[in-house]
Amino acid sequence: MRGSGTIINALAIVIGGVLGILFKRFLKERYQDTIIKATGFSVVFLGAAGTLSKILTVRPDGTLSTGGSMVMILSLALGALLGELIDLDAQFERFGEWLKHKTGSDGDFMNRNLTRSVIV
Repeated sequence: MRGSGTIINALAIVIGGVLGILFKRFLKERYQDTIIKATGFSVVFLGAAGTLSKILTVRPDGTLSTGGSMVMILSLALGALLGELIDLDAQFERFGEWLKHKTGSDGDFMNRNLTRSVIV
């Protein structure tokens, strides 16, 4: 089924979020931070691996060839420019403040959950 990966990913995020809320009190903050860093690193690694698997290919004669690297560079540059033009960072900050107000949480809530949202 087309789009099933997106549905599974969304469900995994929801289930992980619920489990995180339920078991948060059992983990020290130090462990929580380590888990967040490990998750972030794995997301970066998986993204790089997925990108490089399409850019770097091994030819039948055993040599390495590259392709599509300019598309990646242009995509990153245009994405960064667009993010700056619409001030995406400030938008996330406002969204975090809104969430903080709606949930009645402290400022630490915004930092953790926005980091998780952006990473995942």
